Amino acid sequence: MARGRRAPPLRSRLHGLRHMCSRRAALPRRALWVLAFCTALGLLLSWSSNRLLHWLSFPSHTQVRSEWSRQLLFPAVTLCNNNPLRFPRLSKGDLYYAGHWLGLLLPNRTARPLLTELLRGDEARLRWFAKLADFRLFLPPRHYEGISADFMDRLGHQLEDMLLSCKYRGELCGPHNFSALTYLPPPWGECRSSEMGLDFFPVYSITACRIDCETRYIVENCNCKMVHMPGDAPFCTPEQYKECAEPALGLLAEKDSNYCICRTPCNLTRYNKELSMVKIPSKTSAKYLEKKFNKSEKYISENILVLDIFFEALNYETIEQKKAYEVAALLGDIGGQMGLFIGASILTILELFDYIYELIKEKLLDLLGKEEEEGSHDENVSTCDPMPNHSETISHTVNVPLQATLGTLEEIAC
Repeated sequence: MARGRRAPPLRSRLHGLRHMCSRRAALPRRALWVLAFCTALGLLLSWSSNRLLHWLSFPSHTQVRSEWSRQLLFPAVTLCNNNPLRFPRLSKGDLYYAGHWLGLLLPNRTARPLLTELLRGDEARLRWFAKLADFRLFLPPRHYEGISADFMDRLGHQLEDMLLSCKYRGELCGPHNFSALTYLPPPWGECRSSEMGLDFFPVYSITACRIDCETRYIVENCNCKMVHMPGDAPFCTPEQYKECAEPALGLLAEKDSNYCICRTPCNLTRYNKELSMVKIPSKTSAKYLEKKFNKSEKYISENILVLDIFFEALNYETIEQKKAYEVAALLGDIGGQMGLFIGASILTILELFDYIYELIKEKLLDLLGKEEEEGSHDENVSTCDPMPNHSETISHTVNVPLQATLGTLEEIAC
């Protein structure tokens, strides 16, 4: 019969393992080593799970640093007139259809009392507006352009009229230096951010996200868009403004948290502004401005603005959010605790797995060897015929050879 295979010797640098598995050591000593090893292993698992949970919480920290630069990139500047339209260019048809949207008329197409109070000091303008708002003999046109881009271009303030003088870094500039945004229909102008999912803006910002959300909501519910909204949908008529667009925006504001989700962008440049102002013209500059623009001092004081935009200092502050705990730090912490508590490393763990593999392999080979030995034993031993009874009559003769060959197990049994 074949002997059983001996288990391979365990060769590992794991602390305490050779004392626990040593057959020469006394049982109490081995028990103490088992207790110490289990305690160290429990502490290792406890601290490692703590580090793992800390990594799964995705902590972060904020890094603030101030940097200086010899030249800063000047930001884009948008100039807006507080008056949306040039009222002297309003026609009776414009006031009839868009007066309520412009805040000049009540829903019944009568002048707002507040407007008449504001114009009371200017009798000429008050008479002009009263005549314009008199619709008793007015026949509205059948086809009206509505509040469209052409409407705003015709009645809105143009940069060529607003910008009287301009200098940028000591050089003269003009309206041609100010770019305008033009939204083209697909496939040329499909402005979509694959990262944040905006439909109308290539660069993500909270303001762009908000306008994008409002535009989609108004177009879905009213089948039109407001004047300031991007896209190729038709502009809302004054009736659509009153009956659909304005109520829809109010409803959107109520469910803002559920519909419009505008997260903070990953990269954001913010300019802190400081405002200071003084009324013009001063006594020293009044005559100069009167001569330059050929306007009276009163007109200059009420209609002209001198605007200076500049950097206070050539430095900027960077606020950066970084990962506070990454995978490398997690592995380093767990590896350090493994070395502290059980004196192990990744290679030590591999040694244990290799020993377990060798042990399982030897056990399987022992089982296979025993099955082969039992199979070969069954083939060498054969069964014998039963002996006949003495009372039975033997009707055949047995020929015994002169030289019988004995010695095998089969012959002895038979």
